[in-house]
Amino acid sequence: MSPESSTSPMPALWQAYWRDRDSAQALERLVEAWMPLAQRVMERFAIRLPAHVQRDDLFQCAVLGLCQAVESFDPNRNGAAFEPFATHRIRGAMLDELRQNDRLTRHARVQLRAVEKTAERWMQDHGRPPSESELARAANMTTETLSDLLGHAQPWLSLDQAHTGAPDGRFARLQDVLRDESAPTPDEQAAQQELLAAFRACFRQLDEREQKILYLYYFEELRLSEIAELYSLTEARISQIQSMAILKLRAMMQRRE
Repeated sequence: MSPESSTSPMPALWQAYWRDRDSAQALERLVEAWMPLAQRVMERFAIRLPAHVQRDDLFQCAVLGLCQAVESFDPNRNGAAFEPFATHRIRGAMLDELRQNDRLTRHARVQLRAVEKTAERWMQDHGRPPSESELARAANMTTETLSDLLGHAQPWLSLDQAHTGAPDGRFARLQDVLRDESAPTPDEQAAQQELLAAFRACFRQLDEREQKILYLYYFEELRLSEIAELYSLTEARISQIQSMAILKLRAMMQRRE
């Protein structure tokens, strides 16, 4: 089974690689042919990152993810389309790199996990997402401490990392479900539709500003600085609001599961 259209040069490159997986030359040619995909995924991913992240370093991670995708791809198991499979691997490689080099201390990460658990308990007790001040009190923090923690929470809090259980027992990233450009099977499509319906119901429970900021950030792909200008707020404050909204979404999705 060929993962690409017979009108492109890809099938020949894949066949050459599958005939001899130990051939460095065959692997190099295949990776080089798919390099524009790694570049596109990196460019879209980089839109949502702070200025201190070096794009050259990020692109190296994207290429590593692409190589891993080529080496592990099996059309009989993963489906005929390589691009969505590779996109997930490329994005995952970049996220892993960011998380390994993030600026959160170990103590801050422990705090962030505790806040997430507190938000889930709040949802169970009150049936609605907490406000920032309510969550701070429940977590035994000042509002300022919570805001500062949320402002430094990326990439620990992101739709790219907001995993939730799918109806068939698998796990899916909300960002992948919302932006899936592949052609899923009927069962996968039904599972995604159910997950998407649950997400939309949770999304509507956010306040209007939180909804709009997430929409501008993830779907219009505006930078935090651009959103900050629209709201006449600081970029740090927009980052705090965005992280709070995602934390609420994760708590609501966990409650639904």
